[in-house]
Amino acid sequence: MKDPSSSTNLGEDDALVRFRGPLIALALAIIGFGLYYGYRVMSDKYSVKPEKLFTDTFEDNFTSVSNFKGGGEVSGSHDTWLYFKMTKEATLRNKDQFTGEDREEVARRWFIKLFPDSEGLQPINYQYLKLKSRIDNQTDHINHYWYLYNWRTDEHYYRDWGY
Repeated sequence: MKDPSSSTNLGEDDALVRFRGPLIALALAIIGFGLYYGYRVMSDKYSVKPEKLFTDTFEDNFTSVSNFKGGGEVSGSHDTWLYFKMTKEATLRNKDQFTGEDREEVARRWFIKLFPDSEGLQPINYQYLKLKSRIDNQTDHINHYWYLYNWRTDEHYYRDWGY
């Protein structure tokens, strides 16, 4: 019998032996690319981007705000928030839809847990708070939106959450 390494027969056994190294390298490259791509897509989808949330929510220029903060969680549900200072009331992109019936006190209590030292949420400044809220209730999701503005301290609070 001939030595298999010098055989010219390209049967199944020979092809597997000859191409084992390149096939393993190709499989590892495909798996590596899949893991990298999945990580990049998932990290983008499930991370909060406060600047993007601001520009998607408000018509105002992002450069006109100061003391900007944002954060939250995105997974099967989402709960995102923004805080910033601006010398005027921010203009919501869909302001005509903000006709909700939520009470200021409920929104204020939620934000004061997040910002306990915020001047605009203190009892002495309650009378200067203005709330705009919206509920988007669809068959496949429900989203709530709060925009709380203190016109005396120029502090703005925004929250978007839902399922």
